[in-house]
Amino acid sequence: MANILKQQIDKLANLQKIEMECIKIGKLVKDVPEKVAELENSLKIFEQEMDNIQKQADEIKKEYRKNELDVKENLEKVKKSKGRLGEVKNNKEYQSILKEIDEFTKKNEAIEEKMLGCLESADQTEAIMKAKKIEFESAKVQVEMDKKEILADNAISLKRLEELEEEKADLLKGIQADMMDRYERVKNVVGKLPMARAKNSICLGCNMNMPPQRYNELLKCEEIILCPHCHRILHWVNENERSE
Repeated sequence: MANILKQQIDKLANLQKIEMECIKIGKLVKDVPEKVAELENSLKIFEQEMDNIQKQADEIKKEYRKNELDVKENLEKVKKSKGRLGEVKNNKEYQSILKEIDEFTKKNEAIEEKMLGCLESADQTEAIMKAKKIEFESAKVQVEMDKKEILADNAISLKRLEELEEEKADLLKGIQADMMDRYERVKNVVGKLPMARAKNSICLGCNMNMPPQRYNELLKCEEIILCPHCHRILHWVNENERSE
């Protein structure tokens, strides 16, 4: 009787071990889409950064073209003003036209300074874009490598889940209905870990001491023993076994 009960309890312990590994692997599998999405999102961030840089470059070109048109317009005004010089009838009017020409010339000088600034900004922006594209291409390669690794690991995880389900199915065939019912009832009360190992009168599930008499009853294995503190089903660990 004791030997049969010990075998049943050992099977329940193995069942718990399988279920815990399934939960662990299941979480890894569940996280795969999120991990892949994070990798792809990192590339989208790169693309957004490059888009912003391109917008800056477009704005610089737009400003340069506007300044260029302003310079042409002022040159045209200078040309017209110079044409009027031959028509003036007095010195005052002549000086006024010269002043106009000087103002338009100074405006163009200021605008040309802005245009030079635009050219410098355009060069800097182009250099930044070039570096960002190189960084982006490198990131794309790394993302693809990481995705392949994640998907390869996921395939291994799925394969392992299949193996565990088969092991669980085989194990369940050898567990008595009343033992399985007790296992499930305790699980509903204490959570996903209904089993706990015991060693040296200590429940390794809650690390609390057991009454010596209760521990001795556990060693006899004549009945199912629950931890008086965490209420898990206890199974005995040989003194020479490594504690968990």
